[in-house]
Amino acid sequence: MDALQKFLQLPPPKKCVKILRMVIRNLLEDPENPKFRSVLVDKVRSKFERAHVSWDIVIELFAALGFSKEPGSDGRIEIIDFNLQAATTMLQLFEDLEKQQSVATNQEVADEEVLRAMHTWDLPPEIEAQLSSMISEVGTIWQARQDLIIDFFRPQNGPNIDNAIIKTALVTLLKNATDAQLKNWSSNKQFFLHNVPEYTLDFLLGEHEGRSGVQVLIETILASDLNVTCFQKVLYVNAQAGISDIDQITTCAAGRKVALVQLVDRLLEFFTTYYEKLGAKMLQEEK
Repeated sequence: MDALQKFLQLPPPKKCVKILRMVIRNLLEDPENPKFRSVLVDKVRSKFERAHVSWDIVIELFAALGFSKEPGSDGRIEIIDFNLQAATTMLQLFEDLEKQQSVATNQEVADEEVLRAMHTWDLPPEIEAQLSSMISEVGTIWQARQDLIIDFFRPQNGPNIDNAIIKTALVTLLKNATDAQLKNWSSNKQFFLHNVPEYTLDFLLGEHEGRSGVQVLIETILASDLNVTCFQKVLYVNAQAGISDIDQITTCAAGRKVALVQLVDRLLEFFTTYYEKLGAKMLQEEK
């Protein structure tokens, strides 16, 4: 069976596996049928060689089944002594191989579909326009006040800021923001937070590889690959939940993008309002 090992290690093209499987199945089902006991070499050989499978390997497989190695005057190899055990073994291997190839093909199609969706999904134009405008405004504020914003949302952020008040305000802000988002997530709060963990106080006030949660959040929505990263995040979360439906994954990616941008908008509105009040208070004290 050395030839069989060589054939299986190629790996063999699906068309070649199918040909051999059909030859063997026909012989097993009707071994005395003259039609199944011979093979026209030129016709079969050309099919294997077009698929870049050496005929030397193929003829050894036929010989193992009990076929003659050399064709007769009619160009056919014929069964001399049918090897039932070899035929049964090969058929099982080829059927298993076809199943594996089918699974692999389906997986390749699924992977291609996921990859295509990851880079091409989009929200309706009017919503994309609104989000783009909001992201542009965030970029302007971030560029001008980045350090102030980072310090403002740190747990220990200086004498002029009441940490307890800010933390309490953030709890309320996150609750209201989460409630507003749940209409897009079938009111499943746990699933929403798995897909958008940024809507937790631990994330916003935590440190993430040297960056604050708010900094990570803002830089995420300002990145050019926001759509891709949103898709990648929800793809993983959905996979953990056993969900592979591409439409649902894309819907979750869209929901995550909307949620992130709207959360940043709320956070910066809170930041701006606080500093306006703080500035007015300081001016009043100076008078």
